[in-house]
Amino acid sequence: MSPIPLLFLKSLVPAHTRRLKSGKVVRVRQYSNKVSKHQGDDGTLDMFNVDSGFDSAAWDNARTARINASRDAGNIHLDKLPPCVESMRGKKISYVHGDEKGTVFTVDNHETIYVHWDTGPYAGDMAILLPRDTKDYVVLNPKEPYDPVAFAKMIKQWKRLDNARAK
Repeated sequence: MSPIPLLFLKSLVPAHTRRLKSGKVVRVRQYSNKVSKHQGDDGTLDMFNVDSGFDSAAWDNARTARINASRDAGNIHLDKLPPCVESMRGKKISYVHGDEKGTVFTVDNHETIYVHWDTGPYAGDMAILLPRDTKDYVVLNPKEPYDPVAFAKMIKQWKRLDNARAK
């Protein structure tokens, strides 16, 4: 007798309910991620409600408004500086949408900016800013020229802090 092949078919049930870890019962529909906005007849909520939740258009509008307000206030953003080491290294920057402040460490050939965060939730960490993200960052010291001695002292301080954190 040969073994019976197992066929994995999609459920033939048009909709079913599932209990989440939180205890809430949600309705899951067959074949699609689109779910109606309304509650089911049995009082369960749809799991993939397209009409509620995150509004990307409103988020984009608020982000653009904060950037434009910052520029109108006379701030210079990273996207207005030439993307090279000579113009950016050692510049103090601040995130327009939060409290994070950092120092530009270097810029690579692909215009990716490496930042060492001084304050905020990522303090002491190195981060990468892609060219599309530069408009979100304000330069706090745009006129100050690059000082290699001060930058070398800053790097030594970062290394000491990293070594202290590693212990």
